This record gives sequence, C-alpha cells and structure tokens, in this order.
Amino acid sequence: MSLPNAGTRVMQIEAGRPSIHNRALPRIVRVDVRAAALGVLTSLVLVAACGSGTTPIALSSATPATPSTSPMQSTPSSTCRLPVVIRKFDTTAHNWGADTAGFLTYPDGGFTSANASGVRYDTARRLWLPAGIPTPDEAGYVYTDGAGAIHVVTLESGQDRIFVTGSWVALGFVGNTLYVAESIPNPAGSFAGGSYREGRLARTDLSGAVPAFVTQHAGPWWVSSLGAWTLDRADGMQQAPDRVLHADLATGAVSAWLTGVGDVTIAAFDAAGHPFVVGQGGIQVLLVVDSRSALNIYRGARENGWPESPYYVDGDKVWLSGFSIKDPTFEAPAWLYSPGTGLQTSVGVRGAQVSVAGPCIR
Repeated sequence: MSLPNAGTRVMQIEAGRPSIHNRALPRIVRVDVRAAALGVLTSLVLVAACGSGTTPIALSSATPATPSTSPMQSTPSSTCRLPVVIRKFDTTAHNWGADTAGFLTYPDGGFTSANASGVRYDTARRLWLPAGIPTPDEAGYVYTDGAGAIHVVTLESGQDRIFVTGSWVALGFVGNTLYVAESIPNPAGSFAGGSYREGRLARTDLSGAVPAFVTQHAGPWWVSSLGAWTLDRADGMQQAPDRVLHADLATGAVSAWLTGVGDVTIAAFDAAGHPFVVGQGGIQVLLVVDSRSALNIYRGARENGWPESPYYVDGDKVWLSGFSIKDPTFEAPAWLYSPGTGLQTSVGVRGAQVSVAGPCIR
C-alpha cells in the first residue's frame, strides 16, 4: 500500500518490480499506481441495478451509471477469521509504519497479530508466505525477481529455481498455463523514468517453455479464467483509461467489454472470472458480466475509499483489500462482495489500511 498519488494514473510495474501476488482463483498479479484523473462518459454503457435478479439495462452516454438502491449490508452466517496485513500511517512522522500480519474476526472485527511475516496465508499449512502466485498443485509458488526472471519455489523443500529467463511479469495461472507479460523499462527521461511497463501478453508453463505470445496488444494485463484483460482509452489518448478490453486466450482477439466509464482499473475477479471494475476515481464499482452488460454494484463518495487487490475468492463471495485517500490516517477496511447482498465495506482496524491475505477461515 502507498500514499495516494494525485497525479495522472500510470499503469506500470515500479522499479524493482514490487508486486502484490494474489492467491484468488482466478489468480492475478497487479500493481496499481492510483490517481485522481477522471474520465468522461462518452459512449454506451450497459449497466444493471445492483438489486438481485435485475436485468441489465442500457444507459445512454449522458446518463450516469448509478445503482437503483444503496449498497446492502450483509447478514453474517458464521464467524470466521480473515487473514490480513495491516499498515498504519504515522500522522506525526508522516510515513507508513511496518506491515503487521494477523487475523480479523468476522463479523465482530477484532484483530489478532500473527507474530509472523508474509503477505498471504496458506490455510492448509497454517503458514504465512511471501509474495507469489500459487502453482496449480498448491505445492509451491512462482514470483518475478528484480531482473525480470520468473522463479518457482517448492514449499516442502524450499528449492528456488528460475524457469523463465528474460524480462517478464508473472500474471497468473489458468489451468496449468502461466500467463506472463513483457516487462519493458520506461525511458530514463520520461514521466515514469526508471520504472517498468507491461508489453505483450504471452504464455508458458512450469517446464520453462519459451513464452509464446498470445497477442501483440500492450498491457497492463490481468488474467482470469474468462480470458486476459487490459485497459485503454476509446479516443486513443495517453490519459486515464475509459475502456476495459478482453483478450481471448485461445485466439488473442481483443475486444471492448466496457466502454465510457472514466478512470477505470480492475480490482478483482469473481469465482467465474468476471472482473470487478473500479471507475471514476473510486466512486463506482461495476461487475462486468459479458461484452454487452455490467452490474453496477457500488457507488459512493470518493473519500469513503474503494476496493482493490489483493482479493480472494471465498466460495461465491469475494474479499477485497481497502484503499483510502482520506486524511489523516487513510483508514480503509476490507470489502466483501456477495451475490445476494452486493458489495460493501466489512471488517477493519481503526486507523489502518487493510490488505486481504486469504479467504476467511471457518
């Protein structure tokens, strides 16, 4: 987590490629540099009200995409422990404190420190792990090092080996196929000089096969079981994106699935691989259903914050991390999506931003 950036959104992998690797299914890796720039609604958006069982309705380009009801509060069915990593902002020193791993009790919200380090929790092994994407057999994880090589670590033995060389960003597995993106350095004199951006999408596997390109379209990229996803602007300008594009993993064909929602980014995916899209600087969240429709599942004030990665699928529910730009503490609880109740803020820690580290343990 980082302090909010008030400048133009830049989608990139930061110098040294620090990444948040998410254990959700489908799995993704994403770093977002947040911004305040807002796009303008310019074309047709297909949106549905957030009420259960509603049919998507077409809104004209002049009509704001708003839900018909306020976000509903969930009724907890059982108590569980949510693995999280929290960070507090020191309002005196004006910097972030150290990360603390632990568990939040749901629905009561009590926090217990784990006295361990890590950013994701392996429930089966009761083990906190570093950043990485779990392998399909759950026996290990992959990660991208600072030079752009991709490693696989075997948990039982601790063996760490490079299986893809070059300059890449590991995105996630779909089945046994690992999808990666080119990692391209930005010119030293550019706005994002010294950092990296994502280029073309490619596929490989744990055998170390040379990555084969899926599409020539540049990233940033996300991957789910429904395909690969990226962002751009319909007018071609190099500004805050207003379109979500879908890439067919078999053919590489790229098409627009959501158009006309300003300042969009992808925060998560549901169990079926549909993307949760945060738009208009954090005031709106949509669940993209297909190339013709999207459910408007949240709309609120920007100072209330919004959900972001890492996220974890938990049955038919999805836990998402929180992000906030509200002074002085930037407090942000976890978020919870359920098909029956919609998307809402959930448990948190006073004065802290909460990053989800695994599904809730019952």
